[in-house]
Amino acid sequence: DEPLLARPRRLEDRLNDWCWRDIITCCLRRGFTITPEQRLVLEDLRARHCNMPFRKDSPETNKQLLAIWNAAFPEEQLESAESGRHWRNLGFQSDDPRTDVRAGRFALDQLHYLASTYPKRLEHLRKQASGRELDYPLAITCFNLSHMVVVYFDLFEADTVSPVAGAGQAGKPQLRHFTRLCARSPHGARAVLDELFCALVERCNEAWKSMKVAGNCNLMDFPKALRSAFDAHEAFWAEPREEIAELQRLASAP
Repeated sequence: DEPLLARPRRLEDRLNDWCWRDIITCCLRRGFTITPEQRLVLEDLRARHCNMPFRKDSPETNKQLLAIWNAAFPEEQLESAESGRHWRNLGFQSDDPRTDVRAGRFALDQLHYLASTYPKRLEHLRKQASGRELDYPLAITCFNLSHMVVVYFDLFEADTVSPVAGAGQAGKPQLRHFTRLCARSPHGARAVLDELFCALVERCNEAWKSMKVAGNCNLMDFPKALRSAFDAHEAFWAEPREEIAELQRLASAP
């Protein structure tokens, strides 16, 4: 029999390894390690939210896609989520938006959250993204940002990489502060992830807008806007956060 491959250690376990710097830090500041409650937050997000399979032909998928479109294009309401070139106007890469959902249903769930919770915000983002001034694929950008966060906090079960080139995973302060807010939130950890996603979509849009205003850039430079969003995200979690409302600080580029 072939030997069983050892499962890669989770981020929280790898970060919990101690070195002499950690011992000094712990002596100077208490609460450095991840608590059992915070570990449960990560386990719950992995088990119940971030790794659900995507069923492209399910009624739920069709319902979500229809809601996303109708929020983004309130003047062009659809009654079915059939394939067509119109989906490219929302920033999908093909006529069938289902083919762009490649890492489970979580990214689509988050885009649906944005559409159902903040429809005016999604409409505004769509108008900017599809306009001549900014001209970037909004839906694909949303999926990339969702996946970026999942990889950063090690919430995905399968082997994968961040859509942001060279992006690492969370350090001890970032993971501790993220799980702390998730554990404290009266709305649950999923609400933290969803609101974080919405803030990052706006942040990336603003970063790209700033780059376009500065001039001399095209869509080939868009990864720099994603990187800008990633850097802001990493810096945000370097400090403790007390409530979900603080995530709105991420929404605007400095």
